[in-house]
Amino acid sequence: MNRQIMKCVSIIIPIYNGEKFVERCLKSIYIQNYPNIELILVNDASTDRSYAVVQDFIEKNQKSNIKTRHILSRENQGLSVTRNIGIDNANGEYLFFIDIDDDLADSNVISDFVNNIEEHNSDVCIGGISLFEGGKLVEDPYYSISHLEPILEHNILEKYISLSWAAVAWNRLIRREIVVRNNLKFYPKLIHEDELWSFHLYLLCEKVSFLNRNTYNYYTADNSNSITVISNSKINKKINALLIILDEQLKILKNAGIDYTKEPYSGYVKFSVKRMFFQLSKENMKLKKIFHRIRLRNKISKILRGYNIMYFFLLINLLLY
Repeated sequence: MNRQIMKCVSIIIPIYNGEKFVERCLKSIYIQNYPNIELILVNDASTDRSYAVVQDFIEKNQKSNIKTRHILSRENQGLSVTRNIGIDNANGEYLFFIDIDDDLADSNVISDFVNNIEEHNSDVCIGGISLFEGGKLVEDPYYSISHLEPILEHNILEKYISLSWAAVAWNRLIRREIVVRNNLKFYPKLIHEDELWSFHLYLLCEKVSFLNRNTYNYYTADNSNSITVISNSKINKKINALLIILDEQLKILKNAGIDYTKEPYSGYVKFSVKRMFFQLSKENMKLKKIFHRIRLRNKISKILRGYNIMYFFLLINLLLY
């Protein structure tokens, strides 16, 4: 590929309280051999030294192929809003999201992504993920793409909802034009925001390609030696987020003229309903759990009734007890 015509890649990094990891993330970007990178750093009112570490690193590591832009938020607005700010300020032909506590696998990642998406003229290129738990590399089929064909041109959303690849926004090279043209934004202050955003993205895509090698290191904390206590408020927050996601996804399908009462979409709705009740199984107080299950059943029934999905009521009643 001619270096003079290489398109700009806008890498968006939301920054919030990650002073222990941000330098590792930045180093992985600064070693990239791709000659046209725009780095957009959105500081979401961090309360630690994250942004100071960023400033110090960039001052000491100037690179001509990376144009860095700093955006400061006066108050913490959350990951969704921070990413939206990054999208609004991006100038590149391509978008790439990376989380502050993760990093790119090697120096060829962005070049390989661009070569792939240009070769196949795809809307999105998806790379492989290396999962690290407590510093150890582990295998997880959810993050694997080795089973997929190099190009997908038909039934893209159907493949996505069948969990063929991970429901994350990072480690994908995305044509900015498809995001801007459809005003595709992350739902504000929502956990699992990647699921809803990705659902809409893959509905809009005409072609997706897969870069079958590990391009991204995803790190999770090692909780194997600790006892995790999940509070009722956290469970309720997660369930409320899943309710919003289901409602918005059905709205998206309805607006697109897709029959969501037939497979594979009806199966996906069933999966979404079951997942909400599964969250309640983490609660220990039986009477309170039954009370919450009744409330959840009523909330889901209200959503499904609005989309005339009557036959799911039987499933909901079966799940109640």
